[in-house]
Amino acid sequence: MADNNNWLKNKLEENRAMKESIAQGTSQLQDLKPRQAVKQVKVESRHVKQELKAYKKQYVLAKKGKDLELLKEARGNLVLKKTDYKVQKAVTQSMIKRNGGTAKQKLARKGYQTSRRTAEALVAEQDTLSDIAEARRKNRELKASVNQSKKMAKYTKKIGAESVKGSYSAGNRVYNKARGRGFTRTAKTDRWETKLLEQSKRLKRKIARTKVGKTSKATTKTIKFLGKPILAILKSPLGIKSYLILFLVAMVVAIFAGSAPGTVQQDEFDLGKSWLQLSKRDREKSNDEVDYWTNIDDVLFYMNFKYGGEWTPKSKWDDGRGGKVSGVLGFNHFSDALNDVWDNLNKDINNLKTVSDVIDSVKWMKLDKDDKDEYKELLELSKEVGRYPNYQELSSPFYDDSDEIHSSTPLVILKRFGYTSTSKIYEGTQIKTETGKTLKAVMSGTVHLNKSDLQIKSSDAIFTYDNVSGIRVKEGQKVTSGEDIATVKTNGYQEVHYLKLEEKATKENKEKWTYVNPGFYFTFVTYNQTTSVKTDLNLSGDLATKAKAIRDHVKKKIPNATDNGIASMLGNFATESNVTAKRAESDYLKPPVGASNDSWDNDSWLNMGFAEGASVGSLVKHRGLGLGMWTDTFDGAIRNTLLREYAKKKDKKWYDLELQIDFMLDGDNPYYINHLKNILTSNDDVNTLTKRFLNNWEGNAGDKLMERQNNAKQILNYFKAGPIRGGGTVASSWNFPESYRDKLKNPPTSASMTTQPGNGYPVGQCTWYAYNRLVELGEIKDLSGSYGYLGNGQNWVASLASKGWKTGSVPTEGAVVSTLGGFDGTMGSYGHVSIVEVVNPDGSFLMSECNYNYVQDKVHYRVVRPAPYYTFATPK
Repeated sequence: MADNNNWLKNKLEENRAMKESIAQGTSQLQDLKPRQAVKQVKVESRHVKQELKAYKKQYVLAKKGKDLELLKEARGNLVLKKTDYKVQKAVTQSMIKRNGGTAKQKLARKGYQTSRRTAEALVAEQDTLSDIAEARRKNRELKASVNQSKKMAKYTKKIGAESVKGSYSAGNRVYNKARGRGFTRTAKTDRWETKLLEQSKRLKRKIARTKVGKTSKATTKTIKFLGKPILAILKSPLGIKSYLILFLVAMVVAIFAGSAPGTVQQDEFDLGKSWLQLSKRDREKSNDEVDYWTNIDDVLFYMNFKYGGEWTPKSKWDDGRGGKVSGVLGFNHFSDALNDVWDNLNKDINNLKTVSDVIDSVKWMKLDKDDKDEYKELLELSKEVGRYPNYQELSSPFYDDSDEIHSSTPLVILKRFGYTSTSKIYEGTQIKTETGKTLKAVMSGTVHLNKSDLQIKSSDAIFTYDNVSGIRVKEGQKVTSGEDIATVKTNGYQEVHYLKLEEKATKENKEKWTYVNPGFYFTFVTYNQTTSVKTDLNLSGDLATKAKAIRDHVKKKIPNATDNGIASMLGNFATESNVTAKRAESDYLKPPVGASNDSWDNDSWLNMGFAEGASVGSLVKHRGLGLGMWTDTFDGAIRNTLLREYAKKKDKKWYDLELQIDFMLDGDNPYYINHLKNILTSNDDVNTLTKRFLNNWEGNAGDKLMERQNNAKQILNYFKAGPIRGGGTVASSWNFPESYRDKLKNPPTSASMTTQPGNGYPVGQCTWYAYNRLVELGEIKDLSGSYGYLGNGQNWVASLASKGWKTGSVPTEGAVVSTLGGFDGTMGSYGHVSIVEVVNPDGSFLMSECNYNYVQDKVHYRVVRPAPYYTFATPK
């Protein structure tokens, strides 16, 4: 009996402590706005949930062992963490309720409101039905008035009850005082009302155990279930009338009720056509300098919000140039709208925009305040329910729906559905995973096997897993969503195709099946292919020093390492961390998530992950560190921890550059060490090796591939050419104006009169000098030869403009000057090119040049004024 009392006492104490913790957690969030509070509490919830899972694993492992002390400790930790989880869950629910409910509840309310407004707007257009629509509105107003009156009555009753309670309380205290029990109220357990309530409960439980009671209970539930709609109709005769007449427009209402307002509403096949339109635009506009992979989801989300779902790229568009008249005449189509959005997102490759960035600056895209607020709210909601809730019919191919951590983790798409050239469409999708991963059925249907391909078929869909192994099902077998069916065979990804029935067969036509984008049908996906812009690496300073130091260190440890292999590795690191060892994921943010001076040796800071806002990957347990952004993840990767442990073992800082190279070759996971050494010792071309490093070592296929390959080629050219040749002494010159001696801060040295790597011009020409001088100034960093021939002197500014340089008619220091042929003493067919060295307040400028009056072994100087035959170019 004593044990039972102790247990009850402990349980009550535990519940009391939990309530206090919940109250404390809730009160701490009251100062935040409701939405901010929900965001914060959800981050904390994810963190607690992840910790609970880890403690469960520890407990399971402890049970398998024989150490009783360890088991006791693990059990205690698990109990405490379960309590934390319950508290956090209660606080989260409280904050969600305060914010108006969950995302799905909000969307449901918006869907209902839109459906109601749409139905009433439709019936209002008809004379007969408009009276009913108006009557329904008045009926709702009447009900609202009645409800308000009820609330007032309720509060009045409550006040009266409190007054009676107060009077009874005082009388009870006086009664007890007279009986010698002190001026206190009778204990709750001893009050007559409590005893009466307990007797009533016992009687109800006794009746409920009888057959009559069970039958009555079931009957009551049935009557309540069926009676609610009937009672609602009987209470409002107008409602019956409305139901009968509105039956005629039920299909219209169903359309709106079936989808959340503001989310993507297009027909799935029209949606696919819109996706392909933008995908093709990416390929049409990509060139040697930029490889476009626009965020198409963002564009389609906005277009569906603004125009609803009744449009395709071929539909007439009224908001283009010329307005409705041009739209009616067929001059403007929605394909033009999609292209216009694309152009505004991508017109400046050095400042790529998002849809939210351009809404206010593009006239036809602007939203009024209410619409803009709703658009932003729906964007936030889409983070919780996905972009395409109407089409989320596929479950995860890798995880059970009950797996809470992975259920909200986006599938990473390495190669997306759509155009891969201006004429070729890739109809599949490659999803990131690892070899040997169990594959699950994403839908229910019948299995069809074709060699190593596995298909699941239903009456209107076919989902194909390409090239799998370990098949666990048979031809013709029925499977349900979530069943284990096979394992991944390919390295790093699983290729899939999704085929859907677009049109059923008729007497005239066969049925039409169409490949669709699988990304529409999973709850959350993220696309790894993002726009990649070639940039010139500054290989004349710190980056060059680090690149050379890394090459020397690698060749010291692996004598047969190749420049191609090392350059491919460094090309990837230039994108990941700018070849900087002392880097951490999200270190650029404000502290405490971002870096402060003492962060780099702080284990708590280094251990931050997704839950703390230090990573965008929901599986990231500990943030990415170093050259390669090494992370710990909840699905088993521990490269962050391995790096830091290796540093402790070597008694060095984890952010030491040589230590990180040693770690890659000796301390990393053997799988990655093997791939790295194969790449570093390979003689394959640098583009191939850069892609192999990205796919196999980083496991991040498709992410800014062109940028990484361009980086690698620049580094390889640097290795082959070495640093800038010449330099040190001021170049020989003639006609230098002495008044500019103090103004010219960086005069041409012998480097400008020495042929630099990539220069394709004959020695002594004006073009030869201009190239060398720009290399010396650091304005040309790509020494591969792509700047080696820019035409005759008069053509240089135009050639540089095609490479993204800014052009104009006003001189700036360091600018290229092209002189039109036949002017300023130049030959008509060649013109001239020189470099601006100093710009004066009055607009005149000092230029340096070569081959002036045919002198080819000295630099010549002139002071001139801007003229129509001069044009200027500077790098962006």
